[in-house]
Amino acid sequence: MDSGQLAATLGVSREPANKYRKEFREIERLYPEKLDNFRYRLPKKKYVKPTDPRYPELFALLPGLMEQETTVQVQVIPLWKSYRIARPKGCSLNQFG
Repeated sequence: MDSGQLAATLGVSREPANKYRKEFREIERLYPEKLDNFRYRLPKKKYVKPTDPRYPELFALLPGLMEQETTVQVQVIPLWKSYRIARPKGCSLNQFG
């Protein structure tokens, strides 16, 4: 059955019909025992952003650097410059904004 026929049978447009077909094929491949369960849905894949190994060091240094600030309100650029002086090979992009 092509996607046009599937869409007509389901009473939806081709886009969701293709989505359903793709999900069915994935369930068929990964969880064949679940094919009889019409309520089963694939587990959501959560994207985990890769982290730089220098982040823990940056986060450990920030409280001390913030205590050294003399102004009432923390200024981002001077804080960043203090960090870059303390760790020249640390994070090189301005992570503060």
